[in-house]
Amino acid sequence: MLCCVSNTLNHLTPATVSIKLLDRLEKLVQDWTVLHANGSQLLGSLSNLHQQRKLTWSFYKPATPASDDYSNSTNASMDLDVQLASHPAIVPPFLQLFPCVIDRLIMKQTCSLEKIMSSLDELVDDYRKTVNTMQALTKDAHAKSLSSLYGKVFLSTADLPTFLAADWIDTIVAGYQRELLFKEDLISKLDLRMDGNIDVTRRQWEVTQWLDLKLEVAVRDRVKLAKQTCR
Repeated sequence: MLCCVSNTLNHLTPATVSIKLLDRLEKLVQDWTVLHANGSQLLGSLSNLHQQRKLTWSFYKPATPASDDYSNSTNASMDLDVQLASHPAIVPPFLQLFPCVIDRLIMKQTCSLEKIMSSLDELVDDYRKTVNTMQALTKDAHAKSLSSLYGKVFLSTADLPTFLAADWIDTIVAGYQRELLFKEDLISKLDLRMDGNIDVTRRQWEVTQWLDLKLEVAVRDRVKLAKQTCR
């Protein structure tokens, strides 16, 4: 049985090996794309909830000046000396009737903010796992490309030698490694105490300055052509 598997692998053409490698890369790129979309959604939720929480704080008129410090918000929200804002018109009628609800609302919003921040940390971990798998793929591609260097000469666009696939993978993965470092730094600097920080982070999150998207499109086209040729 092992002999049959070995013979099958030995008879794989360079183009077939390249297609398999590049298909694996495409799957990882799609995984990254999903994570990126999830990150955008989390940051959007974080921004909305943070604004809601600031609005809830505006219903209070603290007996002593209270900051909107994220780290000590729980203690502040439990301060029994805080009172409703001096202008009842800005306070919803329901909260005027039941002011104690404001405390609970702030605590709930704070817990939700903490949950989103934890989810962002988990998201970055998933990014790391994806990039680690990409790096493993790069090593595998280079190992497989060594034998292809002694194969037939690359002559036409329909050919897809393994050494070329390995070079593409190396270039594309290097971009994702840099992009990971950028996103790690971005999330680590996320500070809810700074006005506008979340919005700046959201804008920077959407920037993919290190990814060679044009090369990715070109590689997809070449793989599609190679698959048609191998039929």
